[in-house]
Parts: sequence; structure tokens; C-alpha cells
Amino acid sequence: MASKLLALLALVASPAALAADRGTTERLRDLETEIGKIGSEVEDTRLNFTERSGLIGVGEARRRYEDAVYGYLVGDFQSAATGFYILVQSRALGNAELARDSEWYLAECLFELGNLRTSEEAFRSIVDTGSKHPYFADAVRRNLEVYALIGDDAAFTSYYNTYIVTGRVPATDLVNYTLAKSFVRRGELPRAKALFDAIGSSSPYYTRGRYQLGVLMIQERNLPAAIAEFKKVEGTPVSDADQKRIQELAVLALGRLHYETGDFAAASAYYDRIDRGSGEFADKLYESVWSFVKQERYEAALGQVDSFLAAFPEHRYTAQMKVLQGHLHMKLKQYDAARKSYEEVVEAYTPVAMRLDDLSQGTTQARQFLERIGDTGGTSGLPPYALETLIGRDDVSRAMKAYLDVSQTRQDLEDAERIVADLETALSGDADTLGMFVAARNQLTTMRGAALAMRARLLQAEIAYLKGKSSGGTKSELAALGREVETAGGADAPLDSGVSVATDKLLVYEAQVREVQQRAFRVQQVAEEYTASGRSIAEVLSSGSTKLSPADQERIRGELEVARKDLAAAVVELESLQSEVTRRKIMRTVEAGSVREDSGARAQNLATLQTLRDRLATYRRGVQDTDSASIYAQIDRLWSALDTLEATSTEAARVVATGEARETQAVRQRLAATAQKVTELRRDLEAESANTEAVAARVVLGGLRELRTQFESDVIDADKGIVDVYWLRKSETGEEQDLLIEQQAKMLQELNDRFRIIRENLDR
Repeated sequence: MASKLLALLALVASPAALAADRGTTERLRDLETEIGKIGSEVEDTRLNFTERSGLIGVGEARRRYEDAVYGYLVGDFQSAATGFYILVQSRALGNAELARDSEWYLAECLFELGNLRTSEEAFRSIVDTGSKHPYFADAVRRNLEVYALIGDDAAFTSYYNTYIVTGRVPATDLVNYTLAKSFVRRGELPRAKALFDAIGSSSPYYTRGRYQLGVLMIQERNLPAAIAEFKKVEGTPVSDADQKRIQELAVLALGRLHYETGDFAAASAYYDRIDRGSGEFADKLYESVWSFVKQERYEAALGQVDSFLAAFPEHRYTAQMKVLQGHLHMKLKQYDAARKSYEEVVEAYTPVAMRLDDLSQGTTQARQFLERIGDTGGTSGLPPYALETLIGRDDVSRAMKAYLDVSQTRQDLEDAERIVADLETALSGDADTLGMFVAARNQLTTMRGAALAMRARLLQAEIAYLKGKSSGGTKSELAALGREVETAGGADAPLDSGVSVATDKLLVYEAQVREVQQRAFRVQQVAEEYTASGRSIAEVLSSGSTKLSPADQERIRGELEVARKDLAAAVVELESLQSEVTRRKIMRTVEAGSVREDSGARAQNLATLQTLRDRLATYRRGVQDTDSASIYAQIDRLWSALDTLEATSTEAARVVATGEARETQAVRQRLAATAQKVTELRRDLEAESANTEAVAARVVLGGLRELRTQFESDVIDADKGIVDVYWLRKSETGEEQDLLIEQQAKMLQELNDRFRIIRENLDR
């Protein structure tokens, strides 16, 4: 007995045994770290596909939420609305607070985009939730504003009586301000004035309220009262950019009001207070010119005109200012400068008038004009200031918006129809349909394979430890046992070798598809460059700088239009190639489109590894020293952790499979409903668009003709100015000649008188 104890102590104390202990400890520590990491990833996957009521898991939903909020904050309401719509419809946000925020942001984005009917539905959905919704009061306020904008008096009255009169929504300054604006739109001016007047001077809405009161006073032709209101705004300290802009508008209004009342000096003083950095600077320069003209301060007026033309060479006031510049030179008897100004007007505006004449021949030309400016506004052949003048007309602006809205809706419907068709194709199969589920399943399969490999590594670590403590035949038996573990699957890779092979195959195909999509993107860029070149050529044709005949110009325009449409269709096809749906359709044709786990083989592997572990228990009993108990305890704990990981990953795989089946069916149902809705929208659009486009074309045609008349009138005025300059020059020359003749006659008379005296003296 003593000899055995001594041998054991010698073995424990040997350097080889100590090295084995350290090596085993390090291997077990590494395994523990890896098991913890994979366990955490599996648990995240399980939770992500458990805490969800739609296609998007909580983690992905929060990332999308952050992206959408960023888009909202930078004013990209279109993309933000799309992001919030997906979050709201999928109900993917597990955090109730973020879900409520998404509902509000979606409604606000729709409101900012001018989709009033749709925003009304979104706000109403919040209101219907009840006062427990954090945005309940704001949604009531917004819907009152929407109802006023769309003229739904019945809904406005119902909301007002239900929520405001009853006190369910407190009448804050913001609510009062919104209600007052709504009453203005409804024509209930006394109620509006009372609410504006109720906003106290300490409120951030005070300057806005007083400004609106001033506007109402102008409408009532009570100019002294309007001046008093605007002066209140002028004298109020401002704390942010919005209040500063309101104050600038009030100062501009004061200038206008004093102009209207004939106090031109005061008007000029107010105009001078608006600096170059203000958004109202162009209006300030333009209006101050006329203030100086009224005061007959022509030098000052001319200086303002020069400043305006230098600062705003392409503004909608530019044409008028250029003509006025010549008139002011005439007033100041600066005839050479006047002639130069008039000649510049004739040179610049004659081609504009001619182009407007081409565009205003009929509704066909007006429609073509609308289609061209729908691209970029650069192919109309009109300079920016002429286009801005046209769009500045309220009727033309609304008509153009209606026409372009119809065009955009038609394009959106075409995109929706293409996406629906793609999705129907993608959902036609029974498996590997939804990308996020495929990715989750692949990830789980890989992690479960790694967990099997860690069982083998754990057995190898224990075998290495026991070999370091053993000798002779026992050591040989342990080495043989280690080879069995390697045969069962190996310690450094997942036991299911098909996982890595299938994954590598998918990656190769994926890279090839991505390369094709990148090439499609590059071809798309070339197509867009050619489209831009076509627009440039069209602009040259429209500018009148070409020597081609009108017939050739029109023929080239037609060919360019055909090429533009062909390129636009090609770009749409290229964009479709680059889409994620197309990639999924292609990848579904790849053999072994996702990594599938062989459950039978896995069960066999687990059983084999468990048997090998049971056999190791015999060898454990032969190695018992001061450290072995803790080593064995750590190994057992890690094995237990792997058992837990097995159960967790199995449950996660079940959750993913169940969720995929459920959501695939839900997506098919939603897709069917969406396809039906798209069909209905297409029918409605075709029923309404023809009339809308026809009316818009007629309105724009009228605007083009009036603008043509305006520019033709400017050219005629300039021509008259040139004639006036030459006439005055001729008159001045004639007057000088008459004076010389008169002086000459006087001199001749004096000479005659002298000679008469001489002759008389001679006669004597």
C-alpha cells in the first residue's frame, strides 16, 4: 500500500504530469469560452424568433427603427415612412414604447409627404387606441389639422366636440395654435382670432400666433391693426430658427404694409433690416426697388436692381428686373446704359418667347412639356427663371403637381406589380422561401455542428489528461480510445461534414450572383449617363443655339424621346436584376439551397460520443489525485453545458421551423391581399388619371401662353426702349442743329448789319 502511494505521489509530482494539468486547464478554459459564446448566439436566435409577431425579429427591428428615425430627422420622409410602415405592419418591435413611436413617426412622415388621407388613417389608428397611447393628444390635434386641410367638416366637428370640447385632450398652446389654423381654413375667423390671441407671450407659439393675427387683419383690410400685430412679433426675442424666420416674415410684412399705406421711407427702412442670409432676401430686394421708385429715388432703385441681378440671375423676378433696369437708366438719362440693358433683354428673352410659343401650341405640347419636366426639369428648354415663374403660378403649380402625382403613382404601381410578380414566383416553392429563416437555420445548423465538435474536443482533453497521468498498457488503451473519438468525427470541425461543404458551395454561387448584379449596376450607370446626355442634347435643341431646321430639330427630339424611353425601360430591368428578390429566385435553383441537418446522423453521433464518455469513466477511477477531482468536475460541468446547449439549440431550431411555416403562409395571404389591392388601384388610376392629366395639361397650356405673352411683352418693351433711346438721341442732335442754325443766322444778321453800316458809310 505504501509503495502504491509513493508511486502515485511521484507521478503527480513529475514535470510531465504538471504540464498535462496546465494543458488540460487551458483547453478546458478555451472550451468553456466557446461554449458560452455559442450558447449566447443560440439563445439570441431563439429569442429573436420567439419574441416576434412577424417576419422581422426584435434585433433586426430595432436596427430598422434606428435607421428610420435617422431618415425622419434628416428629412428623408419617403424612406423613413417605408421603414416605419414595415415595423408597424409586421408588429416586430418587442418594445411597446418603440412600437408606439413607430406608429406616430409613420403618421408624421405621411403628413409631411402630403399623403393626407393615408396620414389621417394612421393618426386615427392612434386615436382609436385611446388615451393610453403616448401620442393620443398629438394624433387628435394632427387629425383636426388634416380634416381642415381636406375640407372634411363633419369629421372636424366630430373630433372637436369629442376630444376638445369635452376636455379629453387638454387645450395646450400647440393645440390652440393648430385649432386656430384649422378654423382659418374653415373660414371661422372669429374663433381663430380668439385662439391665436389666447397664446401667451411666454409661449414658443406666441410669435406664430401674432403673425397669423396680422395676416387675418390684412384680410379684413384693417392695416393699422395688422401693423400693430407684426410689430409685436418684431419686438419679441427669438430663441430658435423657426421663430427667427417668423420674425423676418413680420419685418417683410411691415415693409409691405407701409408701402401700401404710402409711407415709402418707412417701408425702405424695414426692407433694409432683412440681411443677405435671410430666406426673404430676394423678396426684400425686389420690393424695395419699387419703394424707391415710388419715392422717385431712381439711383437707389437702380442700385437695388443691380444687386438683385447680381445675387439672383436666374430668379422668377429676373425678367422684370432686367426690363426695369433699362427704364431706370432712361429716367436717369443714362441712354447708353439703357440701350445696353434693353438689348440684353431682347437677346435673352426672344429665344425664351419663341420656345414658349413652341410649347404653347396645344395640349399635346403641354403634355410633352409636363413629361419632360417630370424627369428633372432640365429638358423643357426654358431657363430656370422662366420655369420658376411658370411654376410660381398657383394654378399651374397645382396642375403640375396633380399631373406628376399621377405619373408617379403609375410608376409606383408598375413597381408594385413587378414586385408582386417576383414575390409570387419566390413563394411558389415549399421550402427555403423566407431569407431570414434560411439564414437562421443555416446559422443554427453550423452552431449545432460546432457543439458536436466541442463534445469530441472535450473527450480528447480528458483523454490527454488521463494519458498524462497513466503509463504502460493504460496509456495505450487511452490512445486507442482517442483514435475512436477522431473516427467518430474529429475534434477540430463539425461532425456533419456536409454543413461546411454545402456552405462553401453556397458562398461560391452567392459570389457569382453578386458579381452579375454588380455588372448590372455598372451597365445601369452607363444607361443613366446616356440618358443625361440625351437631356443635354434636348436642352441644346430647345435653347435655339443650333442651326438645324425646325423640322430636323423636331425629328431629333422625337428620336431622343424614343431612346429615352428605351433607356428608362432598360434601367428598370437592370434594377430588377439587382433586387434581393431576384437573388433569392436565382439562389433557390442552386442545389442544397440551404444547409440541412441530418437528424438521424446527429442522434447517432451523440450516442457514439456518450458511449465513449461512459468508457472513460473506468479510466477516471484509476487516476485520483489532489487535482483530478476539480478537473473531472470542470469536465462534467462543460458536458452538462453542452447538453443544455443541445436542448436550447433544438428548441431554437423548432421555433425557427414553426415560425417559417407560419410566416410563409401569412406572407402568401398578405401578398394575395396586396396583389388584389394593386389591381384595384390600377383600375382606379386608369379611371381617374385621364381626366386629371387632361385638366392639368389645359391649365399648364394656359400658363405657358400667359408666360409667352409676358416675355413677348418684355421684348416689345425693350424694343420700344431701344427706339426711345435712338429717338431721344436723334432729337438731341436735331435740337443741337437747330441751335447752330439759329446762331448762324444771328451771326449772318450781325454781319449784314455791319456791312449795311459800312455800305451806308461808303455811299456817303
